[in-house]
Order: sequence, then C-alpha cells, then structure tokens
Amino acid sequence: MSRRHMILRWANKHTPLMKTTAHSKHHALTPIVALTTVLLLLTSPQNYAADPNSADDIVLSVNEAELTGTINRIPMFDSIGFWYNTKDTVTFLIDDLPKGDYEIWINYGAEPVAGGGSLLLTFNQTEVRKQIRPTKRWVDFVDLKVGSVTHTGGEVKIILRASRINKEALMDMKSLTLKKK
Repeated sequence: MSRRHMILRWANKHTPLMKTTAHSKHHALTPIVALTTVLLLLTSPQNYAADPNSADDIVLSVNEAELTGTINRIPMFDSIGFWYNTKDTVTFLIDDLPKGDYEIWINYGAEPVAGGGSLLLTFNQTEVRKQIRPTKRWVDFVDLKVGSVTHTGGEVKIILRASRINKEALMDMKSLTLKKK
C-alpha cells in the first residue's frame, strides 16, 4: 500500500469534518482539514507502515495498564508519561498466558535533555533490568528489547518501575509486547 493511500485512509478514518459537494456523491476534505491532516502526519511519531508484530505477539497498550504515582495518560499520543518518581508503577495483568519463552519489548520515547534512566521490570517473580536511553524527543517512540522470560502458563503480573531516573523523567511509553520465541 502506498504512503499516499495510507494517508488518505488515515484521513478518512480520523477526520470527521468531511463535506459532500452538491455535484458529487464523494466526500471531500475541506482545505483546513486537509492541511491539518498533512501537518499531523508529518509531525506524528506513529508508523503507518504494516504492523511488524507477528500473529503470536501479545501487544499490551498502556491504556490497559494500571498506573500509580505521577504517571499519567497522554491521549494525544496514546501513551503515558510524567514518570518522575522511582515509586511510580505501570502494571499489566494477563489472565491466561500460554506456556513458553517470551521476549519482552517496550515502545517508548525519552527527551535527551530530560529523560532516561534504569527500568526494573518484574514478570511474576522474575526481575529484568534495562537501561533506558533517550530517543530524539518524547514523541519519537522506538522499540526496545527489555529481556527474555520463561513462563509456565497461567496468570501473569508485569510491573514496570524506574530504579533510577537520570534527570527529570524516565520515559513516555506506548506499549509492552510479549514475543513468543
């Protein structure tokens, strides 16, 4: 699918300010909506390419997580941020995860002048630590492999917390992905 087609498809889905002309049954973007859409697409950190995740991957959106402390949702970027304290947590619960070996990935962004540190991820009783390095900006999200775990099957509780915050905040985060090996 071409980038132009993907942009038009996105614009049709996300811009309700469409009008129908009297001479046509087709919808047309008003000029201001078209300009706004192009500007959003040019400045947006989202990737409109095909989804790189395999069918076996389990992608957990931060919208599904329980947040504690100063961490807050940022709806404009479908992410969380304001991770200022090492006591703050992000918790994901999975009722029945199949047995297997999994790689744990996060999708995050961190401003160079303010973000980064060390992440402690607890997968049931297994702890994994990972250095969080700044990206270009808070909204430049990248995928980072945090580590690997072996699961015997059943319920899972995944808790993320900062063990160290370098400057102001740890990171902004969009999702956590479990990739079955």
